[in-house]
Amino acid sequence: MPAEAPTIDARRLLRRIEELGEIGRLPEAQGGGINRPTYGPAWLEARARVAAWMSEAGLAVRVDAAGNLIGRREGAGGAAGAAAERPVPAIALGSHIDTVPHAGALDGAYGVLAAVEVADAVRRAGSELRHPLEVLVFADEEGRIGGGLFGSRALAGLVEPEYAERRMDVGDAMREAGLDPRRLGEAARKPGELACYVELHVEQGGRLDRMGGRLAVVRGIVGIRRFLVTFRGEANHAGTTEMRGRRDAALAAAHFLLDFRERILERGEGVVGTVGALRLEPGAVNVIPGAARLEGEFRALEAAELAELEAEVARLAEAAAERERCTAEFEPGAWDPPTLCDPRVMAALEAAARERLRGDEEVPRLDSRAGHDAQSMAHLCPVGMLFVPSLGGFSHVPQEATRPEDLVLGAEVLLGATLRLDRTL
Repeated sequence: MPAEAPTIDARRLLRRIEELGEIGRLPEAQGGGINRPTYGPAWLEARARVAAWMSEAGLAVRVDAAGNLIGRREGAGGAAGAAAERPVPAIALGSHIDTVPHAGALDGAYGVLAAVEVADAVRRAGSELRHPLEVLVFADEEGRIGGGLFGSRALAGLVEPEYAERRMDVGDAMREAGLDPRRLGEAARKPGELACYVELHVEQGGRLDRMGGRLAVVRGIVGIRRFLVTFRGEANHAGTTEMRGRRDAALAAAHFLLDFRERILERGEGVVGTVGALRLEPGAVNVIPGAARLEGEFRALEAAELAELEAEVARLAEAAAERERCTAEFEPGAWDPPTLCDPRVMAALEAAARERLRGDEEVPRLDSRAGHDAQSMAHLCPVGMLFVPSLGGFSHVPQEATRPEDLVLGAEVLLGATLRLDRTL
């Protein structure tokens, strides 16, 4: 029996968040915030710092072929593993330390440092887990080098082994970081190696903060469908063409934008949609636009709703074009399916949260509207996520912030859920 229950070192967690946040920090004259693109010098320095903290926590540390940092504590095994004549799979915790330009200090890094504290809490208490415990620090979650979720996709076996050799920019970046692009496929883990993956994260939106909540269990990560609409009218002289006789592609696009927004609002709070790119042709102030091209996306947690929305958006484009005597071409774009969190992992997170809060607060379930490495890991093992509030909903910007007591609370619940999962999985 351990001499004491595992506990999080709150002061050290907060100190390390601040310390890691100084690596890659930009001066105010350059816009401030943190800049740590994967495989770059600041990212490598940050990864080395985290690796040292992993070692202090008693983890065996290695870097895989994609540049992911992995710390592992072996488990005691148990009857289940012995009966099946195979090793007991590991419980994995983690996130990422790469950033967008001018980032805050919490996105990704908080989940990594909380996971290291969980491992160290187990070590300090003399606890013996049945499952091995792994802390994973994924490369290029933000997609600045190899596409979004690059490291976790490689670990989950979702990246073609030849990808980094075909993409010279990715291969060159990997080589500069001391990696061999030809060995990328070796990063893939085998099914059954991991019992589950749990990711602690700041929400990055403002829902939890507006609710006055301190924790939320994530139901799933929304799916995304993107689209391209091209409206074609007739370009002509802006001064000599009568208003009533025009076939203005820009006006067709304007009708579509308003109708698209209204249709998304009708779907309720769980659905969002955005048109983020609009280009008019020929693009001269004194010429009626003959074509308007816009690119957009919509997000929802239910796959059926995404399919319905895609059909609706195509109909909206046709209706908007008809109003201005134009034509519309609708093209589906790239899409990511929704990722649902595992009920057992959600239950462990909720039980740990209720125990820590002593029933004083509700722990809502929210969907994640941003992408996370858990999406990749769901192809390999059951996943779960826990949110703490982002003050004001700020993220990916220098003013990203969460109350220190909530950062500590999230780590404590992560620890409690890990201990529960070790007993129940």
